Amino acid sequence: MIDPIHPTPMSARGYAWAILIAAVGLIAVLLPAGPHRELALAGCLAAVAVIGASIEVYRLVHRRPVPPVRSPLSGRVALASYFQGRDGRRWSPTEIEHTRRALDRAADWLNREAADWGIPLHVERSPIEVVALDDSPRPPHPLGPDAQEHFDQISDTAEWLALLRAASAGAIQNGYPDLPSLIAALSARANSDTVVWFLHSLSRGQSFALEDQHTGIPGLRLAVCYAREGTPHGPHDGPVFADPITFLHELLHLFGATDKYGRSLQRYPRGQLTPHDIMFLGYESLTRLRIDPLTAREIGWWDGGPLPEPIQRRTRRPGTNRNGGST
Repeated sequence: MIDPIHPTPMSARGYAWAILIAAVGLIAVLLPAGPHRELALAGCLAAVAVIGASIEVYRLVHRRPVPPVRSPLSGRVALASYFQGRDGRRWSPTEIEHTRRALDRAADWLNREAADWGIPLHVERSPIEVVALDDSPRPPHPLGPDAQEHFDQISDTAEWLALLRAASAGAIQNGYPDLPSLIAALSARANSDTVVWFLHSLSRGQSFALEDQHTGIPGLRLAVCYAREGTPHGPHDGPVFADPITFLHELLHLFGATDKYGRSLQRYPRGQLTPHDIMFLGYESLTRLRIDPLTAREIGWWDGGPLPEPIQRRTRRPGTNRNGGST
């Protein structure tokens, strides 16, 4: 994918080209008549072309990517599920039902948060579901068998590609020619403004969010969530852990929220973030988490003005954080 480019102001670029063209015209006027006049003019034009091309190349090389334009998290949002079995193991009906209940809890929590912020939002789990088995051989870890503990972006990318290839194969298992066709057909059935797809991988891994520029499928917002959180990516044979906190955290990424955990609160604007924020992950319990002003601004819920009264009334409550201990 080619990142969008911040355009150079047309006035500045226009002035630069005008100066170059004026310089060529001036040279053409001042050059004396003679047998070499045309050759000299051609040389001037070639120099202008080289200078102009150099300016454009420099602009492209030093371009700054533009963050994708996201619509605020509002309106009717459907949560659709793609249950991907892996390593020869399929999702059981009990595991699927457990995951459904976790998605319902996530939707209820997000609706309550939106109400506190005065946002017209209705999120619900969609009956749209896909169940497939990834029976392809798992590729070797890209860092080699002796470097499994050095999990980094390289292995992440390999896992993304493996998951999307497997999801495409699953689309064929379900009677669709490819993954874009499945997503388009099923999303069209949802009675919603936006469909967020959850890819539930029956394996161990570290959940992440992929926007459509990463998946290559226009309009596909994909939250990849694993049966068990852990690194590096690999098989998982134990019970499924369907965590509504993980589901919400990845969903909010798709609407512009950024990670805030692992950093001191002092690095953020005063009064806009607490350990209760779901992107900070200061607590294990969903009931103790919320959307603080900083995250609300990122997802289009707050413009920096006066806070809604329900938000002002919130007070800090003691509880156990996700990293152990209490605050």
